[in-house]
Amino acid sequence: MAELTTVADAPPQCDADGCTKPAVYAYAWEWGEKGVCCEQHRFTLNQTSEHLKRAVHFAPLQQTKAPITRDERTQLIAAKLSTEAELEDVKTRGLDLYRENTNLTSQLQSLTIRHRETGAQLKDAQTTIAKLEADALRRDAELGELSDEVSRLRTLAKFVDPQPQQQGKSSKTQTTPPAPKG
Repeated sequence: MAELTTVADAPPQCDADGCTKPAVYAYAWEWGEKGVCCEQHRFTLNQTSEHLKRAVHFAPLQQTKAPITRDERTQLIAAKLSTEAELEDVKTRGLDLYRENTNLTSQLQSLTIRHRETGAQLKDAQTTIAKLEADALRRDAELGELSDEVSRLRTLAKFVDPQPQQQGKSSKTQTTPPAPKG
């Protein structure tokens, strides 16, 4: 149901002769005369007070809200409903984004832990590789020394006289040179 308005509810008009603009200020002269005026006539009253060398005091009027029409009310209700629907959509989207952010944070934490574990495993593997490479170099050096020793022994074996074989025995015996000391 639309509210009824009366002339008393309408904003006051300016007191100046012939002015139909709505009043914005209330004024009072020092001798007690009071009234209301628009923005333009406020300046006129101010100039008059300066010429008369008398004070005039201005106060802004309380703006009363004009009643809204049925069409305006319908538009406002429609805008309110539309805004509420948009608000719900925004809340839903915000909640979805929050959940997605939480999920991504969880994934990031698990990937960070996995990265740390992989880094530790890599460090352990590099340490093991370094130890194995050092061991391989040591064994290569040892192999080289042993190869040299075998070559030296073969050379010595060529210069050593083979022992005569015994004739009564059916098996052949070989003599091996003694292993070097050291």
